[in-house]
Amino acid sequence: MRVSVVIPALNEAGNIGRLVEETYAVIPSDMLGEVIVVDDCSSDDSVQLASSAGDPRVHVLRNLANQGTYGTQNAGLGSATGQWIAILNSDDLWAPDKLEKQLNALRRTGG
Repeated sequence: MRVSVVIPALNEAGNIGRLVEETYAVIPSDMLGEVIVVDDCSSDDSVQLASSAGDPRVHVLRNLANQGTYGTQNAGLGSATGQWIAILNSDDLWAPDKLEKQLNALRRTGG
């Protein structure tokens, strides 16, 4: 089971490193398919910082015009390749067992 994580970003230079690292901490390496950072026309270093993650599973997309939260999320959803998709907004903080509990619930219910 592969998980794609979509991170919408607008001027998140101060948070983008934490957000990417959080995905590594919460999702086992063998289950993490990709991290898709979608930049919504940031005026700071968000794109450069996300691009410098040094992990081929991190992909950075850029909106050509500001799309807002849901348009930015949809851009990430459209390019996700995982069986499951998790959205990590910049103001979210995932509990260490968040996705494990969700994936276990999906397995139990046949999802």
